[in-house]
Amino acid sequence: MEIFSIFALINCIGALFISMLVFIENRHSVSNKLFTLFGLTISIWSFGYWRWLIVDFGYPETAFFWIKFFTIGSMLLPGVYLHWVLNLVQSWKWQRVAIRLFYSISAIFIAIAIILPSLFIKSVSMYEPFLYWPQSGVLYSVYIFVYFTAVFLTLILLVKNYRITSDKERQKQYFFIILGTIIGFGGGVTNFFLWYSIPFLPYGNVLVVIGLSFLGYAAVKYHLFNLKLILAELLTFAIWIVVLTQAIIADTFNGKLLWGGTLVFAVVLGIFLI
Repeated sequence: MEIFSIFALINCIGALFISMLVFIENRHSVSNKLFTLFGLTISIWSFGYWRWLIVDFGYPETAFFWIKFFTIGSMLLPGVYLHWVLNLVQSWKWQRVAIRLFYSISAIFIAIAIILPSLFIKSVSMYEPFLYWPQSGVLYSVYIFVYFTAVFLTLILLVKNYRITSDKERQKQYFFIILGTIIGFGGGVTNFFLWYSIPFLPYGNVLVVIGLSFLGYAAVKYHLFNLKLILAELLTFAIWIVVLTQAIIADTFNGKLLWGGTLVFAVVLGIFLI
């Protein structure tokens, strides 16, 4: 289970880091603000996911609290993501209606999850290697339907605009958003199987922050794309996040000191590499 908690912590730190980079790049841009909100939502979901996975045996109430926490956090994702993409596309007549609809649905889901969480999370049970894995309630399938509807709708709009636009730079932006969406949300999908007792472990979680990285580049640097530069920066950021995660989860002072020193070295080396 340790590998999954590490994935969750990497996603949390990575999403927070990417969100801040996009916000700092242009804090007055509506698009950047929406992307930052989307990244922070992923960070909140990942934090709750991480805290849930490190709950010790014998504390089912604590595990249930963190499951409810990250489930509520994930309910914000479809609406915020759809809002960000539609703000970029700006070519769909039903744009405002869709944004308001998905935000309203998210608000209703969150209210129900707070008041009657059992409608989404029926129970928790042991499922190797997890001590407390949630089982879906009667409304959880409705939430998943809304989740995928938002993702598929944005993908359809992105592909359509990619095909009809004559602006090559804009095509690059759409391409990287499509790629990041498939990678990030595709990785996140692996979390749903065990909710229905389907024996498929959520190894795809490691892809969430990778997908978000492509979305972040599309948000701020689509007009400056250089594949070698992107790969160098992604590799550097990945190393920083992994080393920082190891420093946080180290059990001993010497371990934290060792990984902390490694982080300083990695940051300096990464800056020169970029």
